[in-house]
Amino acid sequence: YNNSSLKRINDERTTELTTPGYKFEFENDFASSFFVQVSTLLKKSFRNYWRSPNYNLTRIMISIFVASLFGSVYARAPLITQSDVISRISIVFVAIIFSCVINLTSVLEVIATERAVFYREQAANMYRPIPYALSFTVAEIPYLIFSTLLFSVVFYFTVGLDSEPEKFWFFWIYYFLTIGIATFTGQLLASAAPNTETAASLGPLVLQLWNLFCGFLISPANIPNYWSFMYWLSPFHYCIEGYAATQFHGNNQIIQVATTKGQISMTVEAYASSYFGGEYKYSNRFGDIVALVAFLVALNILRALSLKYLRYINR
Repeated sequence: YNNSSLKRINDERTTELTTPGYKFEFENDFASSFFVQVSTLLKKSFRNYWRSPNYNLTRIMISIFVASLFGSVYARAPLITQSDVISRISIVFVAIIFSCVINLTSVLEVIATERAVFYREQAANMYRPIPYALSFTVAEIPYLIFSTLLFSVVFYFTVGLDSEPEKFWFFWIYYFLTIGIATFTGQLLASAAPNTETAASLGPLVLQLWNLFCGFLISPANIPNYWSFMYWLSPFHYCIEGYAATQFHGNNQIIQVATTKGQISMTVEAYASSYFGGEYKYSNRFGDIVALVAFLVALNILRALSLKYLRYINR
């Protein structure tokens, strides 16, 4: 070896690299490609979720409990008066809000714990923030599908909502996307806030703002003009619109509605539409899905940006 050309090449390269002032240059800041980072982090995230039974089993059991609780309160209630129509919308609204609060708050501690690991590994340029955020999004989806489908089956048929398969699947899609938004909002807050306590304080505030301006508590026509933008920024608006429009579509059952001019006869579909001032439309059902998906994408983009640009470390 001492007399080989390989030794001579190595010695020349060693001398070059150890010369004072030599500038090291690399083609990339990371040792692996974007796709290798994504695949590796996906395996890591799925493994972390599989090894977190306290988080996943708890929310699955809570989904069953909430569905059974709210479903039993309104089990097989009739739909013969205007109060029945309002009650059927209200029970879904309350159940969704309740579930969103649980999912948002339960994910905070999980992400906060992982964030400390992320800071250490990302400081060593092991991977980019975007593959990291993407991996947690993908790993969350199977558990969201399972828990929301479980909730929907128990709740939907216990309450006695419309038995048409199409309406059930619309209900599940809106519920799944809304719970996903709440969960990813929790992930965003846990990533962007300086600590879990701050994130836990901001979470209910965000949900209450969405709740207030979704068009259910305050009719869309009665929301002040200077707050009207919040109506369009509330994901609950699209969820409740989609549910109410699809659930009562084609329901021609006649009910008696009290007005200032006395009792009048209306179909269930017509009354449900008039209750929201005609703003909730069946023709918007697919647009509502698109809007909810857009919220999911935006939340994950914001989370990736917060991981990239925000740092809460003292060393």
